[in-house]
Amino acid sequence: MRPSVIACLAGPAAGLATFLGPAWALDPVPPVFLPPARIDGNGDIRLRPDFRIGRLLGTKYLATPDSVQIQGDGITCAPGARCDASGLNITTQGGSVLSLPQALATAVPLNRSFSGSFGIDSRTFLDPQNTNGPYVDFNVKASSWEIVTNTETLARTGNGGMRDGKVLLLRDRDDTNYESAGYRAITNGVRSFVFGKFDSGAATTQWKDLHAGWFYAMGRSGGTARGMSGILAEAVQLGTGVATNEFSASNPVYSNEQASNLSAIIGHYHNDKAASDSSHAAYGANINTYGFPGTAAIRTASVPSDASRTGATQYGLQMNESTVLSAGITMPAGSNGSIISYGANQYSNYDRTGKIFSWVVDGKTVMAATNAGWTSYGASITATSGTLGSASVSNARYTRSNNTVSFTAQVTITTNGTAAGGLQLSLPFPVATSVQIAAGRDDATGAMLQGKMVGNTCFIVRYDNTYTFQNGSIVYIGGTYEAQPL
Repeated sequence: MRPSVIACLAGPAAGLATFLGPAWALDPVPPVFLPPARIDGNGDIRLRPDFRIGRLLGTKYLATPDSVQIQGDGITCAPGARCDASGLNITTQGGSVLSLPQALATAVPLNRSFSGSFGIDSRTFLDPQNTNGPYVDFNVKASSWEIVTNTETLARTGNGGMRDGKVLLLRDRDDTNYESAGYRAITNGVRSFVFGKFDSGAATTQWKDLHAGWFYAMGRSGGTARGMSGILAEAVQLGTGVATNEFSASNPVYSNEQASNLSAIIGHYHNDKAASDSSHAAYGANINTYGFPGTAAIRTASVPSDASRTGATQYGLQMNESTVLSAGITMPAGSNGSIISYGANQYSNYDRTGKIFSWVVDGKTVMAATNAGWTSYGASITATSGTLGSASVSNARYTRSNNTVSFTAQVTITTNGTAAGGLQLSLPFPVATSVQIAAGRDDATGAMLQGKMVGNTCFIVRYDNTYTFQNGSIVYIGGTYEAQPL
């Protein structure tokens, strides 16, 4: 057995020789005696001035040789040159042995190109039973992470300022006409996907909530026009496109994968006030229209997916689980007519002036109701020829139910003047048919009077179609007629 080379080494190399000594003792090749090893000022460990084996970092040894070759077909690294790994062999999952260039040429990278894999409708890739898509070969697992960004207090001048914990600014300068090319392109500032436990496309039941985003704002703001907002979304469209903030909730098509409650939006507001009062408003949804008139504050639409799936709902507005203290629906008070429309010429209407509810079918009032009882109206009196000297109308009143109107009035003729032919009294509503009849009494003579109602006027004469009114005559007239629909 050869003498050990340990005695020829000093310093850190002595420990290396202690470990390698027995192996060298069995090597038939004569040993090479190395000079004493040394550690440079920068921590490099050198067996000789031109050969470095590593670096000493505190108490740690970092192997950083000047050159190395993996024995056999492998990787060769030379000083001042890139490593050559072309001779490295790789065994694939199927057991085939390929060189590194062959493996790279035939490999399919798992880091997919999302621009080609994600379509416009992401639901295809969220389907638990889907066998395609960018995540099919992945086991997506949750990890803990934290982002903390501090913002210094900044002096702000002018009309206001904004402080951001994190800002993402994306400028898309691509003006390619993708629509003319036959498909739709989308640019997202942020796109967040949160997946549960999926193994090669199969979903595992988990007992937890998963949220793609959770936003929370808490603080104290002064005044009544400033406050907290958990999320603020704005869309501005320059052109003929649409500007929307969209929410969506989807069920897969499989009957065994249906949600017990599918809601695109769920609004919770916890109205935990010290006392119930009218000075602090609380709304489940608050929609304000600024500037020019809008089309509708709320719009719902049924969109068929095929002939058997029409997108219909059982109820347009479901309120049976609400406890309503004052009114289920309040209608606007800014105009005379408040209408609920069911289609062209099909609607219900409330006349605030006349305090009349009416229902219109095919453009005709089929029913009207009022709680006002008899209502006064401003009637006028004239003569069919000549001019009344001095005359007035009092106690002109009416009541209406559906298209049926009853009216009564008193006419006092102080001086008859040149009036002749007959009296003309205005009616509260126009007559539906050409001629309808009213009746009355000349209180001065006791003579019966007849009235012919046409348009907006009741023509009044004595029963024999003569004009016998004179100074001091008091005329009572009344009747019931069919009025034109409201």
